[in-house]
Amino acid sequence: MQTELKASSLGANLAPLLRPDGSLSQVGWARQPVLDCNLESARFYALRPFQRFRIKRWDYYAVFTPRRFFSATIADLGYAGNIFVYTLDFETGDLHEEGLVIPLAKGIELPRNSTEGDSRFEDQRVRLRFSLHPDHRHLSVSWPGFHDGRGIQAEIDLATPPGYESMNIVIPIGKKRF
Repeated sequence: MQTELKASSLGANLAPLLRPDGSLSQVGWARQPVLDCNLESARFYALRPFQRFRIKRWDYYAVFTPRRFFSATIADLGYAGNIFVYTLDFETGDLHEEGLVIPLAKGIELPRNSTEGDSRFEDQRVRLRFSLHPDHRHLSVSWPGFHDGRGIQAEIDLATPPGYESMNIVIPIGKKRF
């Protein structure tokens, strides 16, 4: 049986994901964000500068229509970043995926929590920006060299009405990893 995490009794404040010793404060799943992603409290290694190489964060979107599947991701894997986009045309079966590995995730911006700020990456090859607005999220993708230079452009608004649900999962792997 999995535990559903509930909103903090503190009201709008999110409870911390990690205790000061680096252990998880709660384990389970939630329908909305209920934990603050306080990764500065991570304690994977005794040498603090190495912590960032173990922490993985990403912002991923998948959009389905009757004709096409589209996905875009901005990821910070600690030691590298990963930017990728893929599309699938259901009618023709044409699947195309491209990704970039960004050394040390240089230039990748991700907010502390999914409830605040924008995710973005831009260089001379590609621009991805996922913007948070009060009633929607806006995905903006521009990748001129995608699919052998055919390019891909996307401007997508995803409605986020009050009370919308999202995936929020905390899974432990040992005492201080998750």
